[in-house]
Amino acid sequence: MSKQVKKIVIEIELSSGDEVILSQRSGETGVNVEGEGISASIFHDLNVSDDLSSDEIASRLNDKLHVEEVESVEVTFSYDDDSELVYEYEKDDESGLLQLDEEDDDDDSDEDNEDDDE
Repeated sequence: MSKQVKKIVIEIELSSGDEVILSQRSGETGVNVEGEGISASIFHDLNVSDDLSSDEIASRLNDKLHVEEVESVEVTFSYDDDSELVYEYEKDDESGLLQLDEEDDDDDSDEDNEDDDE
Protein backbone atom coordinates (compact mmCIF):
# COMPACT_ATOMS: atom_id res chain seq x y z
CA MET A 1 0.00 0.00 0.00
CA SER A 2 1.52 3.30 -1.00
CA LYS A 3 1.63 6.16 1.41
CA GLN A 4 -0.46 9.21 0.68
CA VAL A 5 0.56 12.82 1.04
CA LYS A 6 -1.37 14.25 3.97
CA LYS A 7 -0.13 17.82 3.84
CA ILE A 8 2.19 19.99 1.76
CA VAL A 9 3.94 22.91 3.45
CA ILE A 10 5.97 25.51 1.58
CA GLU A 11 7.99 27.82 3.85
CA ILE A 12 9.35 30.85 2.04
CA GLU A 13 11.92 33.12 3.64
CA LEU A 14 11.94 36.56 2.05
CA SER A 15 14.99 38.77 1.81
CA SER A 16 13.13 41.24 4.04
CA GLY A 17 13.49 38.67 6.82
CA ASP A 18 9.77 37.85 6.74
CA GLU A 19 8.64 34.29 6.44
CA VAL A 20 5.55 33.10 4.62
CA ILE A 21 4.22 29.61 5.21
CA LEU A 22 1.75 28.15 2.72
CA SER A 23 0.15 24.84 3.59
CA GLN A 24 -2.56 22.64 2.20
CA ARG A 25 -4.05 19.44 3.50
CA SER A 26 -4.76 16.64 1.09
CA GLY A 27 -8.22 16.83 -0.39
CA GLU A 28 -8.71 20.48 0.51
CA THR A 29 -8.70 23.27 -2.04
CA GLY A 30 -8.06 26.07 0.42
CA VAL A 31 -4.51 27.12 1.20
CA ASN A 32 -3.53 28.25 4.69
CA VAL A 33 -1.22 31.28 4.62
CA GLU A 34 0.83 32.48 7.57
CA GLY A 35 2.69 35.73 7.00
CA GLU A 36 2.53 38.39 4.33
CA GLY A 37 4.15 39.10 1.02
CA ILE A 38 3.08 36.06 -0.98
CA SER A 39 -0.48 35.19 -1.90
CA ALA A 40 -2.10 31.79 -1.56
CA SER A 41 -2.53 31.59 -5.33
CA ILE A 42 1.21 30.94 -5.72
CA PHE A 43 0.63 27.56 -4.06
CA HIS A 44 -1.64 26.50 -6.91
CA ASP A 45 0.69 28.06 -9.50
CA LEU A 46 3.59 25.99 -8.17
CA ASN A 47 1.51 22.81 -8.19
CA VAL A 48 4.24 20.84 -6.43
CA SER A 49 3.80 17.17 -5.69
CA ASP A 50 6.02 14.48 -4.26
CA ASP A 51 6.32 12.73 -7.62
CA LEU A 52 8.32 15.66 -9.00
CA SER A 53 12.08 15.59 -8.75
CA SER A 54 13.81 18.18 -6.58
CA ASP A 55 15.07 19.81 -9.79
CA GLU A 56 11.55 20.06 -11.22
CA ILE A 57 10.35 21.67 -8.02
CA ALA A 58 13.29 24.12 -8.11
CA SER A 59 12.39 25.01 -11.69
CA ARG A 60 8.79 25.75 -10.71
CA LEU A 61 9.91 27.81 -7.70
CA ASN A 62 12.23 29.86 -9.90
CA ASP A 63 9.52 30.31 -12.56
CA LYS A 64 6.70 31.29 -10.23
CA LEU A 65 8.32 33.11 -7.30
CA HIS A 66 9.93 36.51 -7.57
CA VAL A 67 13.25 34.99 -6.64
CA GLU A 68 14.96 38.31 -6.03
CA GLU A 69 12.71 38.66 -2.97
CA VAL A 70 13.20 35.09 -1.80
CA GLU A 71 16.15 33.86 0.26
CA SER A 72 15.16 30.25 0.79
CA VAL A 73 12.26 27.87 0.36
CA GLU A 74 11.54 24.67 2.23
CA VAL A 75 9.02 22.26 0.73
CA THR A 76 7.73 19.55 3.05
CA PHE A 77 5.50 16.64 2.09
CA SER A 78 3.91 15.01 5.13
CA TYR A 79 2.58 11.49 4.66
CA ASP A 80 -0.20 9.58 6.37
CA ASP A 81 2.40 7.29 7.98
CA ASP A 82 3.93 10.36 9.68
CA SER A 83 7.04 10.31 7.49
CA GLU A 84 8.18 13.44 5.68
CA LEU A 85 10.02 14.34 2.51
CA VAL A 86 11.75 17.71 2.79
CA TYR A 87 13.49 19.73 0.09
CA GLU A 88 15.39 22.85 1.09
CA TYR A 89 16.26 25.40 -1.55
CA GLU A 90 18.68 28.30 -1.04
CA LYS A 91 19.24 31.24 -3.33
CA ASP A 92 22.49 30.86 -5.21
CA ASP A 93 24.55 34.03 -4.95
CA GLU A 94 25.89 33.76 -8.49
CA SER A 95 22.79 32.83 -10.48
CA GLY A 96 20.23 34.41 -8.15
CA LEU A 97 18.14 31.25 -8.58
CA LEU A 98 16.91 28.86 -5.96
CA GLN A 99 18.87 25.63 -5.86
CA LEU A 100 18.54 22.51 -3.79
CA ASP A 101 20.53 22.86 -0.59
CA GLU A 102 22.19 19.48 -0.26
CA GLU A 103 23.38 19.39 3.30
CA ASP A 104 24.92 15.93 3.05
CA ASP A 105 27.20 16.90 0.19
CA ASP A 106 30.06 19.30 0.71
CA ASP A 107 30.49 22.00 -1.85
CA ASP A 108 33.99 20.54 -2.24
CA SER A 109 32.72 17.35 -3.84
CA ASP A 110 34.49 18.28 -7.08
CA GLU A 111 37.82 18.48 -5.28
CA ASP A 112 37.45 15.00 -3.85
CA ASN A 113 37.52 13.58 -7.35
CA GLU A 114 40.93 15.03 -8.24
CA ASP A 115 42.71 11.90 -7.01
CA ASP A 116 41.14 9.94 -9.84
CA ASP A 117 43.62 11.24 -12.43
CA GLU A 118 45.00 8.27 -14.32
